[in-house]
Amino acid sequence: MAALATLTALAASCKKAAPARDAAATPPPVDAAPWVTPSLVIDRVEVSLGTIPDAVVSSRELGRQLARCLIEAGDVVVALARQVPAGRRPVPAAIALGFDAATTPDGADRVVTLTASVTWQAPVALPAPRFELAAQGPILDGRTDVATVAVIERLREEACRGLAAQIELLAADDLAPGLAADDPTLVQWTLALIAARRPPGLGAAVAALLERPPPVGDAALAALVALGDPATVSALTAQVDLSDAARLGATLDAVIAIGGPDAEAFLQVLTAHRSPDVAARATAGLAELRQRRP
Repeated sequence: MAALATLTALAASCKKAAPARDAAATPPPVDAAPWVTPSLVIDRVEVSLGTIPDAVVSSRELGRQLARCLIEAGDVVVALARQVPAGRRPVPAAIALGFDAATTPDGADRVVTLTASVTWQAPVALPAPRFELAAQGPILDGRTDVATVAVIERLREEACRGLAAQIELLAADDLAPGLAADDPTLVQWTLALIAARRPPGLGAAVAALLERPPPVGDAALAALVALGDPATVSALTAQVDLSDAARLGATLDAVIAIGGPDAEAFLQVLTAHRSPDVAARATAGLAELRQRRP
């Protein structure tokens, strides 16, 4: 475990403290409107080595290295609340790293898995960053310990990059670039943030991702429902396969949740669907939307 004292020392060496804040001023909540850019205040990093012996690698050193990497990345992650720049919301958080290792059945390689996650220390209406990865390396001269350390070092660097990318988007004012990321995990993360924050103007960009395979397509559907923009219903219904019962059911639920004239028109068509269940759901949904009219 990387203790608070370690993080404090790291912060002093990695960045200058921001000007002192007025203790009497209470910043607005991070999930309030308008959006208040957060800075994560990481007070500890907990490391679990799983099946990896403590003699092979230092859990404390792994936590210290990850904390330093994230703090050096910018002002989105700090060690002390007073280092949060003016105008940002301090969000207390902790990081957990979980490792595990095993040898492949043929005895040739060492496989190490990593889970890196952020935990909010107070209620925050935002998803928490989480990063999972596995890697393997060859075992030479029977030295499983050397192979394990080499793979862990690679994973530690990837954990820093993965968490830093998610945290950067978490604090971003504009989430549109995240939707265009090459990494599908980052796209899915951006969609989760959109569902939580519900920023305006992204409905069309989210709808363009509906045809992507799961989990991105499913995350796009959830984000559209959260945005609740009736203008996106036409894009939502245009890509639905009426013969795919599971997808059709999810689309029906989404259309009913969003509502609007296009939703009513779509449901009206489906009241004549050959499936009695679909027809009944469409009829009930259409009645619900009509009751919700102003």
